[in-house]
Amino acid sequence: VSGALATKDVTIVSFNPVYQIVGDSTITEGQTKTYTFRASGHPVGETFYWELRNFGDPDTYVAFGSDLVTARTGNGVTTDNGSGGSQLEIVIEVDTDSSDETAYGEQFKLVVWDDAADYATPITYSGDISGELAQKVIAINEIAPTPTATVEPTPTPSPVNFTIRFQLDGGN
Repeated sequence: VSGALATKDVTIVSFNPVYQIVGDSTITEGQTKTYTFRASGHPVGETFYWELRNFGDPDTYVAFGSDLVTARTGNGVTTDNGSGGSQLEIVIEVDTDSSDETAYGEQFKLVVWDDAADYATPITYSGDISGELAQKVIAINEIAPTPTATVEPTPTPSPVNFTIRFQLDGGN
């Protein structure tokens, strides 16, 4: 056929990346745990940003400066996860503090972003979260402080010196 255009069927596949954070949902005071952010469909070598953020009831807020050894925010470059995507390992270390916060049930969120501009900046670090790639709630298991007993030595009595005098009368 002269002058005819050749046609070919083309299928366009749209791929939506899947993001997740893998790791325990609890961490005990004094522990260090690794959490893995996985990004399927993302090339290796991309930078992602993470933060630890308070949420919910202010009584459950973490005092990041004293409860955690880990910085509240950070970033890293992804590596190959062996499954056609990339991953970023995030290490979180919780301090063993001397406060007993058992009644409060401290918890925080690990949130991963593609832009550091999304970090919560007011001092409670508890703003609304939107636009994140993934988040995970992590509760802190409290180790109640061990009471310390102070043993006070029993005082040793001091010797008492005294003199007894007798007077004898001539036979009466």
